Amino acid sequence: MSRHISPHNQTTVPVLDRDGTPLAPTRPSRARRWLETGKAVRCRKHGRFAVQLTNRSAAQSITPEMTLGIDPGVRRTGMAVTIQNQEGSKVVAAVEIHHRGRQITQAMTKRRLHRNSRRGRLRRRPARFDNRTRKPGWLQPTLASIQANILTNVKHLRDLFPITKVLLESCKFDPRLMWDPNVEGKEYQESERGRMQVREYVLQRDGRICQYCGTRKGRIEIDHVVPRSKNGSDRVSNLVTSCRRCNQKKDNRSLAGFLKRKPAGLKKIEAQLKRSLSSASHMNYLMHLLRRGLEGMGVPVEESDAVSTASTRKVLRVKKTHVNDAACLGGPEKLINVPREVTVVRSVGHGRRQMLTPPSEHGTPRYKAGHKGRNSPYRAYCRLAREVQGFTTMPGHKIQQRRVRGITSGDLIQYTHPVVGAVTGYATVTKSKGKTRAGVSGRRDMKIGAVTLLERNNGYRYGRGPNETPKRN
Repeated sequence: MSRHISPHNQTTVPVLDRDGTPLAPTRPSRARRWLETGKAVRCRKHGRFAVQLTNRSAAQSITPEMTLGIDPGVRRTGMAVTIQNQEGSKVVAAVEIHHRGRQITQAMTKRRLHRNSRRGRLRRRPARFDNRTRKPGWLQPTLASIQANILTNVKHLRDLFPITKVLLESCKFDPRLMWDPNVEGKEYQESERGRMQVREYVLQRDGRICQYCGTRKGRIEIDHVVPRSKNGSDRVSNLVTSCRRCNQKKDNRSLAGFLKRKPAGLKKIEAQLKRSLSSASHMNYLMHLLRRGLEGMGVPVEESDAVSTASTRKVLRVKKTHVNDAACLGGPEKLINVPREVTVVRSVGHGRRQMLTPPSEHGTPRYKAGHKGRNSPYRAYCRLAREVQGFTTMPGHKIQQRRVRGITSGDLIQYTHPVVGAVTGYATVTKSKGKTRAGVSGRRDMKIGAVTLLERNNGYRYGRGPNETPKRN
């Protein structure tokens, strides 16, 4: 059990003046002396530990200029706050944001399936897709989440450090060349299958033979090598022909697990698989949105291409990670204090996206006992008042979260452990057998009176992690 969540990952502590304005960060030893002598008090801001001076304002201090480097990504984004001194560019803070695009996709897919089955099960309804329109500037939820995570954490860092400039790594990808580096001429404007339908192209390419068992008999179907339930794409490289028996037997298992006894077939199918280009397309669309959002915050923004960043990283002999790329933006001659560990910020969201939440988690109104109707329980339930159904009084109001003496799930709290002393963690409020209990990160239950609230849930979880590039699954 860790004694505390990492308040900072570098040898510096954020410093605020008496009005909350960020000043130059200081060393932990000096921060401890300030706390002991009463010159500063402890404070937490956006999940991070900082010290606030009690007798000094920003006008009485010399505030240096700091630069924030951003290396955006679809799954992870690296941020590095650097300060320029006589020795070189010093890394003051290193942050790695973990996005939750997969969780959003799975949640919306689950909701769509339940809605489709409910429409067909409860009543006969006309098609609704013709009535649905999207507002100008609509952005799909996964990309909107990435954009919001980056801009929000930039605001958080600006509240802790005197950042005067932002360096953004601009990345532009050509999906056609990434698909086939040798393409040229007219082929550049055409896809691999030309004008053929996807099903017919896959059948002709594989010779109408099951790629798993090699049979020609029976019905030949099209199967996703990487299942769609595991974010498999619909590209032709991810489609193979399969007999019905192998298709049902494989289900949503991985290719390596299904063909572990057939290494030759496994090697053949893996040779045709190609990496998905969805991340490249997403980044091409997100770059101008990020720049526009950063400029709207009133901070100067400069772009730096990925080629010069890679060249700087090689000259400085720094391994490739999102945080190191963010620190190498702008071409520093020397990089000081390269972090071994970074502050990991995991996006977990604030809860449900529905403005009105019915009793069922799938959006289906549930019939309550004691209310009888003439035709069906569902219709009797719909005749009830909105308050009885479980909705709020006015449209747009969210249901109040479950609270235990003012503490909700996701709040940053602190309690005293009998062995290790003060422990900091995130609250988990659950209700079972009519009793509401509170715990810290699901590890133990405790009396809510022994818990101290440090900070409200802001949709992120803060921790510590190594400054390494993750291995792809």
